[in-house]
Amino acid sequence: MLCGALLDVLCCTACGGRPLDLIAEETDDERVCIGTLACPDCKRWFAVRDDIPRMMPPDLASNLASSDEDWQPWSEAMRQFLQWRESAWSDPGAAQSRRESARAMHRAFIEFCALPDGPIVLLDVGCGTGHAADLLPESTTYIGVDPLAAGASPHGAPPEGMPRPQRPVSLVQGVGEALPFADDGFDAVLVMGTLDHCRSSEEVLAQIARVLRPGATLGLLQGISRPEPRGLMRSLLRSLRGAGEQSPTARETHMRGFFSPDEVADLLSAWFDVQEITEHSGRAFVRAAVVEGPA
Repeated sequence: MLCGALLDVLCCTACGGRPLDLIAEETDDERVCIGTLACPDCKRWFAVRDDIPRMMPPDLASNLASSDEDWQPWSEAMRQFLQWRESAWSDPGAAQSRRESARAMHRAFIEFCALPDGPIVLLDVGCGTGHAADLLPESTTYIGVDPLAAGASPHGAPPEGMPRPQRPVSLVQGVGEALPFADDGFDAVLVMGTLDHCRSSEEVLAQIARVLRPGATLGLLQGISRPEPRGLMRSLLRSLRGAGEQSPTARETHMRGFFSPDEVADLLSAWFDVQEITEHSGRAFVRAAVVEGPA
């Protein structure tokens, strides 16, 4: 069932109204199979399916379709990402290696973040299946948000080889540009390999600053890219991969590239006090705290 901590922080993506009223239409012992959340202010309602509130903003549907042209490039990039993901996780041996590598990377990152001791409420932005919850203390209340509900595409479940959480998690379908959560609702936020997939990194960071309590911790893990070859050389390299290759490359699924840890830190500085930066195997690790008062 939807946990109390999640219901406490959820708010309407259209007007910010809260608390949302849960109407459970079909349940089993552990979850809301079918239900709705109703906004007390604007009367908008949001579907709940398999214990996951579908909290997409008004101009973006749960199937990632949108009539708003501002979201069209992002929707296309997401379709490319789903193609890449299916290919990347399709081989069982490669999938196992990818899982082990990701787990080691995420464990090192979470240790770097030095999260507060004791019970905290943590938000994972771009959480996928929510598997990062397994690396956190049991005292941490984990809430994840992702435009792919529990990692599923609009057409089916995530690839079988992808990691799944082994502990109960609270997941929400939504986007970072319109986080469906109340102001000052979280003690910490993690953003792992997500910022380059966002329509607007700036909007996402502003939203994260809004939902974090003053002085709370942001931990950000972001891949660092090398500049791509351009022009004829780039076309030649693509052709050498083989005419029969259909899947996009990982970089072709990104909305934005970051070329140094300092570039990531500079972007954060409008909303956060950057406390530590390091680079780990081609990824920037950044720990920051919310700037208290106007940015």
